[in-house]
Amino acid sequence: MKTILVVEDDELLRSILVLALSSKYTTFEASNGEDALALYQEHTPDFVVTDLQMPGMNGRELVKRLRSISSSVVIIVVSVYFDSSETETELLKLGANLCISKPCDLNTLESAISTLSQLD
Repeated sequence: MKTILVVEDDELLRSILVLALSSKYTTFEASNGEDALALYQEHTPDFVVTDLQMPGMNGRELVKRLRSISSSVVIIVVSVYFDSSETETELLKLGANLCISKPCDLNTLESAISTLSQLD
């Protein structure tokens, strides 16, 4: 079974994402970038679904750090802060595989994960 690390500082949204994804994937969860890195190193999940704006280490820095650790982890950034194509382009250059705007349709997220998991 594929594994997913959900990184979201909003507890309710994190719970919704974990609940939606846990029926098909083994999930881990973190509320910030620092905890996400520790969990990533402990469990080496196949996917990381992360928010962009978080206290402490933000999503940009998390994407950079994860990509420096692994070239194979699939990183999906979910955020309301895609105010311009430059933000999305920057994240893709940093190593994100996909950017999805909030509010995130769970079916879209699950379809993206399914499609990306077939590519490896």
